[in-house]
Amino acid sequence: MATTEINVRIQDQDGLGLLLRNNYGYSQEQIIDAERTIRRQFRSAANFIFSTILQKTAPQNIEVQTSQNTDDELDGKEGIRLASFSLKRSRPDFLTFIIHEKTFRDVLDNNDMTEFESTIIHEMIHAVDYPIIKGILNLKNQIANENAYEHSDIFSYRNDFKKSQMVLFGLLSLFDHYRAEGIAILGEQLLLKQKDNSPLVSFFMKNDEQLREIPDPVDAALHVFCTTFRNVLIRTYQKADIQINQLVSRDSLLDELTKDLAYHVAPYILLLTMTRLNLVERELISKTLKGLITGDYDSMTEEDAISITRAALSLTLPDYVHGLMYLGPHIAPIQPFLELCARIQDEYEENNIDSFIQLVYHPKTIEAFNNAMNTIMGSCIDEETISSFYHEFIDNELPEELKNSQIKAKITELYTIMKNDPDEDRKKIAHWALTYFFDDQDIIHDDIKGLGYVDDLIVIDRALMILKQ
Repeated sequence: MATTEINVRIQDQDGLGLLLRNNYGYSQEQIIDAERTIRRQFRSAANFIFSTILQKTAPQNIEVQTSQNTDDELDGKEGIRLASFSLKRSRPDFLTFIIHEKTFRDVLDNNDMTEFESTIIHEMIHAVDYPIIKGILNLKNQIANENAYEHSDIFSYRNDFKKSQMVLFGLLSLFDHYRAEGIAILGEQLLLKQKDNSPLVSFFMKNDEQLREIPDPVDAALHVFCTTFRNVLIRTYQKADIQINQLVSRDSLLDELTKDLAYHVAPYILLLTMTRLNLVERELISKTLKGLITGDYDSMTEEDAISITRAALSLTLPDYVHGLMYLGPHIAPIQPFLELCARIQDEYEENNIDSFIQLVYHPKTIEAFNNAMNTIMGSCIDEETISSFYHEFIDNELPEELKNSQIKAKITELYTIMKNDPDEDRKKIAHWALTYFFDDQDIIHDDIKGLGYVDDLIVIDRALMILKQ
């Protein structure tokens, strides 16, 4: 793909040139040369990443806004950052970045140019990831702006919906941050063939006694991620009395330690989720992990680096969550994942998750069960089609997720009730439950490995519980 001539404009909003001349003694000519270097770095990174990684033409306009190390200018990020991609100020055809005084001085002194190049590539990868990052931000805004839930008396519903919303918001913030930073950090290290700047284990041994028992960096990364996940869950419940929309702008559910952890852990977690999803070959994942740890990229070609960066950028948030599920139940309690998956699926509708939670926790009456199922499903599959699904299911081998669940016996029991029970209400309950089970595009889609049948098993068990009562 041909490269594009990109207009890179440096916007000197804060009188930075005056500051550099008066406070640091740089001449106007030196500052112009530094601006020329910065524009060249941005043009080069944009052309390379858009044309090579995305195989797309780069946007023609890039704006670089300067900042004097103020937190507000960097949307709450620490002032020590060299640069940042501005999501709020960007459009698909016009990307905005912020760099600050220290970056300019490093360029003027020609110091840390490798670090500056890494920073530009890192932020440019965020820029190519813009559509997904923007979608996640919109989802968080949607959650933040939802009206308070008014529960139905029929369920005596637990009064913690607000906590549930805070958990959703906290997990979205965590997974969004780990996914986005994981991709950007991995990309910069692969494309520049850099070792992880801080050896993972030695970094965390200062902060976590348990890591002395975990010499393997990948295991250490998983341990740190699990710890961070639990801390975010705790923090979300503690902040349940605060309006979520007060937290959106700065994602203050994630403290600075959590954000710092991502820079050391996120690429490892990202690669583990990609392995579980088979987005790239496992051998290539192994080489990449080795390269991160040792800096030995001799066996990895440029095509390998581009391939794995491209695969990472194709990883949507639902993909990422499903990959995390593969890492094992010790990662997190199942309920937050269920709620999050229902929320981020394209078919999500506002009432589905509430009805689903009510169904799982409070199926107290036949009427309540039927109403909840009707809200979720809309209509039943006809009996003839269910019969066809039933016989095919009984005759074939079970998916891995359904083994050891005694599901064939349970489905047979429900099918017998639907076909032969003289009580119409009991037949209707069995009919609803079988509809849910045999519809593979239900609340949690059945083709999501490791997760897709969790809701089906809950519905089947709850239906049988009501029938036995």
